[in-house]
Amino acid sequence: NQTPNFRSIMSCERFCMLPSFFHFVNNDEIIPNGEEGYDALFKIRPLLELVDDRLLSSHAPGKNLSFDESMLKFKGHWILKQYCPQKPTKWGIKEYDLAEGKTGYILKHLPYHGKNTTIAEGNRLVTEQLVVDMVKGFENKGHVVYLDRFFTSPRLAKELYSKGIGMCGTIKKNRVGMPEDLK
Repeated sequence: NQTPNFRSIMSCERFCMLPSFFHFVNNDEIIPNGEEGYDALFKIRPLLELVDDRLLSSHAPGKNLSFDESMLKFKGHWILKQYCPQKPTKWGIKEYDLAEGKTGYILKHLPYHGKNTTIAEGNRLVTEQLVVDMVKGFENKGHVVYLDRFFTSPRLAKELYSKGIGMCGTIKKNRVGMPEDLK
């Protein structure tokens, strides 16, 4: 099936060239890989920030929030493509999502782009830092964030509680900082 008039306006070859002219940033400002400040998502960072701003402004979330990782199915060529055999979608782009619990509406997302996706501050684990970064803006509003055992820790629960955010989640017995009496 073809849509009438498309071929008369633009050839297939010319249409396929369009993405090569589609830029969000100045390529002269790219910081090379391995140098301080390198960002694997540099070329699409403004688009990602715009999307997150629109997601947050378009929906007032309920009390319950959910934070987890997900896979966006993708079989093309990209250095950030992941293979996760335990996931239903095995090949794709891994991302971390903060969603509203009742509807599943994604409020914030962060594509995984290697070990520099999140840098832990202080004595936090990287998984704790991810959660803290993603719940920024939801402090002292009565929200509860639900996590799986990959992200949950007693230290994170205390930190979120101090920010006015409740936390509920499963936990591994051997998690760093787990009190002996709870093991």
